[in-house]
Amino acid sequence: MKKKIIIGSVILLPILLFLMYVTYQTFDYRLSKYNGKGSLIQTYTSPDKKHQANIYTWSEGGATVGYSIRVGITSKDKKFKDETVFWQYKNIKNDFKWLSDTKFELQGKKVDIFDTKTWYNWKRDN
Repeated sequence: MKKKIIIGSVILLPILLFLMYVTYQTFDYRLSKYNGKGSLIQTYTSPDKKHQANIYTWSEGGATVGYSIRVGITSKDKKFKDETVFWQYKNIKNDFKWLSDTKFELQGKKVDIFDTKTWYNWKRDN
């Protein structure tokens, strides 16, 4: 009886750990984990010249994984240091434009760099 419990535990534990990992990766909406990722394709300076929006693209590898676009904000006063405020998967169209000193629009999504509720993460829409 004890052997069956031990064998069952040895088999089920890795499966359970794998399922927990997959669940975490699927529902992890933190944009900060993408800070520093990608190849820079374009930089836009805010109208007041205090902030810089850096547009990056990257792929996490593999033939079945598409490219992503990311906006990292840096600021002269160091409030932002490549802080990811926008992440879109499988759509790397770059139609970025500043709407004001702290707001921009990209791919029809409006983002205020000081309002985390407006930061865009494609996972939340899917």
